[in-house]
Amino acid sequence: MDYVTSAKLSVRTLIFCADVQFLDATCEVLHCLQIAPQAAARCDTALALLRQQKFDVAVVDWQETEKLTDFLCALRSSNPDCVLIAVASELAELRAAFAAGAQFLIHKPASPTQIERSLHAAYQTTVCRRRKQHREPVRIAATVKSSSHPKRPALIVNLSETGAGMSISPVGETSGTRLSAGDEVEIEFVLPTTDRKLRALASVIWTGTTHCGVRFREMPSLELQVLQQWLTSCVERSLAEAGRIAPAMEYGGCELEILPLLAPEPTQVACPVITDGSLGSPQA
Repeated sequence: MDYVTSAKLSVRTLIFCADVQFLDATCEVLHCLQIAPQAAARCDTALALLRQQKFDVAVVDWQETEKLTDFLCALRSSNPDCVLIAVASELAELRAAFAAGAQFLIHKPASPTQIERSLHAAYQTTVCRRRKQHREPVRIAATVKSSSHPKRPALIVNLSETGAGMSISPVGETSGTRLSAGDEVEIEFVLPTTDRKLRALASVIWTGTTHCGVRFREMPSLELQVLQQWLTSCVERSLAEAGRIAPAMEYGGCELEILPLLAPEPTQVACPVITDGSLGSPQA
């Protein structure tokens, strides 16, 4: 092999391909990445797999023209946010793959490096999608203040890229000091496992007796990057924890295993072409 990797990607992957040479090369890469895929050489088998579980990534050989349209329709219906990697060798196939919504393209004959790069790119796309929707349960001490409310302690109980849920003690509150939906507040807190203090201007979206929800309106760019990196690590940890090994089955000389269900979150991504010399980066 022309690459070395110790990375582990917890991504539910479906391979729809009857090309034994490509499948063997892909399975070798997947084995190194500790990815356990499902594989199908026939459309009816692939459709059955789509009915059984969700997938994060689908690797589809565009030369599988038999009922390919049926498969793509079923994929978008059952897995609308699945990252689609098209494998093609002809210009017409590449155009058809782009038209069908492929996010990444691999040219045949595909080297292990191409396959690994495309899978890593698909993984990063999946993580980026989930990070934007991820809400991490936490218990973070914070302070909240506004122009009409003095600084007071609060407890952040869940945190996302766009906002937070907080617990605020009602002790000592009056009708004039209680937070209300629509209030503009300033929040300060330190991220767990870091020493970085983050500050955000936020809008109160909803309030209850002891809890409220806020949406971040403004955060310094460097601090936002720190929050995004921290949330990315949370998403990657949840993906890794979700990967469990189920009974294996044999296909085309390589061992394939089943991973549990996790539904990806939607976002818009670019459509780079994977080649040996370059890798396009997905855009969140």
